[in-house]
Amino acid sequence: MEEKLVFGYEKLQIWQRGMNLWERLHRITSTFPDDERFGLVSQIRRAACSVPTNIAEGYGKSTNRAFAAMVVHARGSAFELRTLIDGALRFGYIESDTAKELLEEIVEISKMINGFLKKLEQSQVKETRTDYGVEADAEDLKSTV
Repeated sequence: MEEKLVFGYEKLQIWQRGMNLWERLHRITSTFPDDERFGLVSQIRRAACSVPTNIAEGYGKSTNRAFAAMVVHARGSAFELRTLIDGALRFGYIESDTAKELLEEIVEISKMINGFLKKLEQSQVKETRTDYGVEADAEDLKSTV
């Protein structure tokens, strides 16, 4: 069996939780009405996808500043999701308990992103990123975010 290559961003809890949220929202939106497929379903799925993918893309950037800019985009997508989930609740596409759980997770991820941004601003990740595999320097950050 071939060993899976692990990129440094995959060790970040914010990326992992973003992936879990994306997967959950994909499943939930599959129950929405067909006429929302190109509307609310598409918007929720794209915003949910943007949280972990922007973190991954940012990890591949060459400086903390560029990385932070992508993480800010991830935070914006999390905020967008908060509004979209509220809309889905208002339209009756999800139950209030489900919406509450989702919103709590989004708030938690947003807080984690804010903490991660502070770490990036403090330059606790090397300024020039050259490694993209297992040895990547996200290790210092994983315990705090």
